[in-house]
Amino acid sequence: MKLGSGLRVARVSIAIPNFHGVGIYDARRPVVEYDRTPVQVGIARNAATGAGGQAFQAGKGSIRVLSARDVGRAGHVGHVTGTVHAVLGDRGKVVRLRGRWSCTIAPEANG
Repeated sequence: MKLGSGLRVARVSIAIPNFHGVGIYDARRPVVEYDRTPVQVGIARNAATGAGGQAFQAGKGSIRVLSARDVGRAGHVGHVTGTVHAVLGDRGKVVRLRGRWSCTIAPEANG
């Protein structure tokens, strides 16, 4: 992804509220923390920068969960994998995001 002049860092965030296992989820809804869409891309000057900078929000698209193992099992490591395909926008600029993702849930955060 071209991030303009100079070095930039892109952070992709995928949230799945109301997770119910393998299936397809909307990249736009429901709105998550800070009034953001479930799929977002943040652009920052460096990896140490916090939430500041440009934030692209999903205008359309989907999150597909292909596998989910031990999610919600307290004390177990959970694993979720899938794909994302979304068109995101911010102040007239558009980013297209498409690819595979995976998430490992630590035992102390699972359940």
